[in-house]
Amino acid sequence: MKLRLNKLMAGLVMAGSALALVGCGGGGAPDLVVKTDAVTAVSPATIDTTKVLVAAASGATFTLPTELTFVGTSGNATAPAGSVLEITQKPDASGNEFAGFKLTSGSDSVTGVIEAGSCLFRVTESTGIFTQNWTVGQTFVQSPCNITLPVVNAAVGSTVNVPIVLTLGTMQITAGNKTISVTVTAAPNGGATISVGGSVITVTPLPTGAAAT
Repeated sequence: MKLRLNKLMAGLVMAGSALALVGCGGGGAPDLVVKTDAVTAVSPATIDTTKVLVAAASGATFTLPTELTFVGTSGNATAPAGSVLEITQKPDASGNEFAGFKLTSGSDSVTGVIEAGSCLFRVTESTGIFTQNWTVGQTFVQSPCNITLPVVNAAVGSTVNVPIVLTLGTMQITAGNKTISVTVTAAPNGGATISVGGSVITVTPLPTGAAAT
């Protein structure tokens, strides 16, 4: 009798566990979601990935929340708080070039080319207040320089629109005028492949978790 009772209790426990699993998942398996953002550190080694991101985000603008200093070999230059940095695709980019830029403050501006290493801003034209330090031909650096796609909680098999986030030194700025389309697919190693425009940006580990709502 005791043996039969033990078997009965074991069966009830197993049945209860199965019901609990169904209840937690709403009748299905939990979705696989990305748990980390996709971060590209701009460097010569990542130039191809960086160009893909810039092409998708061309025309994105970043408003500086505070004054930002750019370090130059012949002296530093600053961009006032509220300045707007626009990143544009550069179809004729060569070497480590990956984008064009325009930095504006009111009616004054500085334009040029951005190169990898981390981000090198080479000036081609400047007007107004920017002529004081932003000398044509001079190059200024921002390090670290990262481009981030905020894809946390994006489910495998989904396509999501996300803003592009630019890190310049200690400043992290989100584009306020544009989002880009990101596709998340399962990777052969059990991770998640993050792609933009058909190009793989990164592959990230993929723990299980609740799907984004």
